[in-house]
Amino acid sequence: MAVVQSDNLGKFYRYVNGRMSGRKSISPVAAGNLITDKISQANIFNRYFASVFTCDDDNKPQFIRRVDPGNGCCDVDFSPIKVVKVFKALKPKKYYGPDGFPNILLKKLTNVLFEPLTCILQSSFRSHVLPTCWLHAAVTPVFKKGL
Repeated sequence: MAVVQSDNLGKFYRYVNGRMSGRKSISPVAAGNLITDKISQANIFNRYFASVFTCDDDNKPQFIRRVDPGNGCCDVDFSPIKVVKVFKALKPKKYYGPDGFPNILLKKLTNVLFEPLTCILQSSFRSHVLPTCWLHAAVTPVFKKGL
């Protein structure tokens, strides 16, 4: 009997996770009533996050270097082989990235994308600059009971 329940539970989570993949909008937000308008939802989250986080005062603290510069951390190599390995390890049924491309597409285009991506990664690492779009994230708040 427990095996059947466990199997049903597994099916349930597979179904839920399958329905969630590629989702581009958030669920209605309860703020007295259900808010479905994206701008209103964003404003609610903005007010909340602004209330719990501190403001940046542009004061950069001094950090003591903990890593010896000669240990190889500064000589990271994004080789084409490593980039291909990461592409091949992508799980095809996982969520879309912020670019909207599913992992299955990236896996199928590995042979076309690995070379330009290797150049971008190496150049970015050497110049200490990330492309602006890599600094953005799609955050989906998930309700946890008891909070």
